[in-house]
Amino acid sequence: MPIHNGSDNPKDTAAKNKQGKDNVKTSNAKTKAKARAAAKKKAKRSFKQPTATVGIAVTEELDIAIARCRAKVETISKLCRARNRKFRDTEFDLENDKDICLQGLAKPDDEALNPADVMRVTDIFDNPQFFIDGASSSDVVQGALGDCWFLSAIANVSSVPGLIEKICVARDEAVGVYGFIFFRDAVWVDVIIDDQLFVEVPKYESLTPDEQKLYHHDPDLYYSVARKGSKILYFASSRTEGETWVPLIEKAYAKLHGNYAYISGGKAMEGIEDLTGGVCYSLPLVDILDPNKLWEELSQPNRSILYGCALQGLDNERSLNTANRVHGLVTGHAYTVLHAKEYNGKRFVVVRNPWGTGEWKGRWSDGSKEWTKEWLPALSVLDHSFGNDGQFIMEYSDFLRNWSSIDCTRLFDASWAFSSIWVEAGMFSSLHPWTWGDVSFTISVPEDTPAVIVLQQADDRYFQEISGFLQYDYDFVVFKKGSTEVYATSNNSERWNRSQNCELRLEAGEYVVHVSISTDTWEDVMPTALETVGGYDLTQLEIKMVEDKRDATFKKKAMLTAQATDESQNEGGETQDEEMTEQPSEPEANEPETEETVQAQDPSTAAEEATNTAPEAAEPNAPAVHPGITCDLCKMLPITGIRYKCASPECPDFDLCQGCMEKKEHDQTHELLAISVPRVKRVEHANVMCNMCSECPIIGVRYKCQDAECPDFDMCSACLAKGEHPATHSLLMMPVPPAETAEEDDDGTNVEPEVFNGVGCDGCGTNPIVAPRFNLSCPNYDLCENCAKKGIHPADHQLLQLDSPEEAQHLRPGAQGASLLLGLRVYTLKSSNTTLGAQMRHGYLNRGIQSS
Repeated sequence: MPIHNGSDNPKDTAAKNKQGKDNVKTSNAKTKAKARAAAKKKAKRSFKQPTATVGIAVTEELDIAIARCRAKVETISKLCRARNRKFRDTEFDLENDKDICLQGLAKPDDEALNPADVMRVTDIFDNPQFFIDGASSSDVVQGALGDCWFLSAIANVSSVPGLIEKICVARDEAVGVYGFIFFRDAVWVDVIIDDQLFVEVPKYESLTPDEQKLYHHDPDLYYSVARKGSKILYFASSRTEGETWVPLIEKAYAKLHGNYAYISGGKAMEGIEDLTGGVCYSLPLVDILDPNKLWEELSQPNRSILYGCALQGLDNERSLNTANRVHGLVTGHAYTVLHAKEYNGKRFVVVRNPWGTGEWKGRWSDGSKEWTKEWLPALSVLDHSFGNDGQFIMEYSDFLRNWSSIDCTRLFDASWAFSSIWVEAGMFSSLHPWTWGDVSFTISVPEDTPAVIVLQQADDRYFQEISGFLQYDYDFVVFKKGSTEVYATSNNSERWNRSQNCELRLEAGEYVVHVSISTDTWEDVMPTALETVGGYDLTQLEIKMVEDKRDATFKKKAMLTAQATDESQNEGGETQDEEMTEQPSEPEANEPETEETVQAQDPSTAAEEATNTAPEAAEPNAPAVHPGITCDLCKMLPITGIRYKCASPECPDFDLCQGCMEKKEHDQTHELLAISVPRVKRVEHANVMCNMCSECPIIGVRYKCQDAECPDFDMCSACLAKGEHPATHSLLMMPVPPAETAEEDDDGTNVEPEVFNGVGCDGCGTNPIVAPRFNLSCPNYDLCENCAKKGIHPADHQLLQLDSPEEAQHLRPGAQGASLLLGLRVYTLKSSNTTLGAQMRHGYLNRGIQSS
């Protein structure tokens, strides 16, 4: 589990703020007011990153989100002014929906957030301003909520000039409406709020008589003293009196995720990512290979990475106590790394605590013995002054020794662009933890480009209490397409993160990203090795797997046919000449067969190959007979010799004999299947005639119209495909005659159609599906042959043809209850137009082990 999550214990933060709440109960109010006044007199100090080009990730969606946000604010402002009233956000109404805005679904009584009242910004401050001298990292002060991670993030982001201003895109402070944008699940979204805020000081009427006595029973005195200023805010506030951007951006972020409780606990780097559209990752400091290289990155004046740091909690087994502070540093708490500079041969790092108080107590801390006269000039170089304001200095060696990890967020300038694609893994389809082969992505880049690849799950903070019991961890490996050599891997330095990423350089070409998804529980699943998937996406691998199964099945049937022929000849019986091609392609429904794909332009080659591959047992002078199959040109019935079936969707159920094939009268651009071995006899619907083409009996699937306008109306598959029957009429699909489940072949043996029991067609509703079955990459979706031919499903969704239930045995469920919305983001230079694709497993892809 993560070593830090920024989830300050609400009890601790409540205790920290307890003195502020006692303003209405004790006479300490004057003392605390003097202390705050003294703090305000200090020179306002804030670190600013040097002007740089990095900032918010620029996308088309960003411009759309900004325009949409501004339009909403302008509309609200106009309507409110016309009605002479301030804006009240009914979607996030702190006053009327207090519990909904404060808590999640489960709220322990001892940790419940409990503000005293709700007030508008204009009632809290005499002269409120959104910004006073701009946003700065020193403005941020944490309140009663455990969201130090997010406050650390906004403190970090505010160190980049103008960046916070880009997030707060529109406002009308008089009306009380504010518009913000955030980067959520690779999309920029806008959030509109009003100016209501929770406060910790109650109304005068709620005071006890003794408390009212402290204010001489004067409500005006009470409201002017105890109910004014940043000191009364229950959650975050600005250190600059009258400045409102800190509590309002915190409120907008809480609304984005449902309530305030849902933003308690997290990682600062994820907060920065949500504010900027950057890419975040965490590095354990003990894993740093070269500290000098890290120093170069930290001390860059125009750095494109923002940093945070955290300290792991320490367990003291001897005293049975847990140390929550180490040399003044709070464990499990997020800090902001402001900047790093070298002075007089020493390396220093400036860090800030979002609490606005509580600092490092070791070397070079405020007022420590190291600050001799000769070192005092370093304070101006480091932009620091002494005071308990949460900002402090550490020597670089102490920084490396005391912090457990450093959080990094990579920002992008306007020369970068990103593409993203999302898939839903699990739920209805397979999800197999601790193995490869559930999900793959493809990346195509037209030119060489630096790139950052990010794999992330959807942010579940909004619905984490109902999102299931599984936690997910994931890893990814990048291959060049067609190559089994690993091209790059994700950083994956810490488990259970929201995302994993890697920075690399992509050469022009195509790449495959294979994903390993892990959970905190798993089922009895045999792992798929990484080398099994290699540089091929899951669609390619699954098609090959099914084709290999089918090839093996037909080879076995060929062996049995040859064996039966030999036995028949030995007994003096007669046999038919059956030709067998080595690699059969896709057969029709209910008719397993061997077939070979050829081009219409070269029939002689196909015929010659079919003849050359015939089994030795076949009689050379006995041509194959295809019962019930008619040549659609010369009307030969049955076709003898090699049968050629058109594979084009334009010619459903179209067959040619050898002679018509050689005449080349059929469209030469159509692909033909050369069938040398007669199929098992197709299902016949005895005495049932097609009412459109008059074919009798109907062979194959029979379609019976259920509409009252068409009594006793039947169609064959070919006539149905023409689309001449009214589309509004309901049709009953009948793969087999109603009174029979099997029929006899010419040799007297029973032949049952291949039926997928329990599997229905999601197109026409037929249940069960009679082979072939088409399984789609989208969850729990199957089609019969007719619906697949109609193209009723999106053409870019992959179809997997299954000709028997045996071929579908690899379609097994994964971990029960598993569901994951997974996305891939790829950042490249704008000049490189990146194309992304995604594939999901239909079932197992384990590498087979052959035993002798």
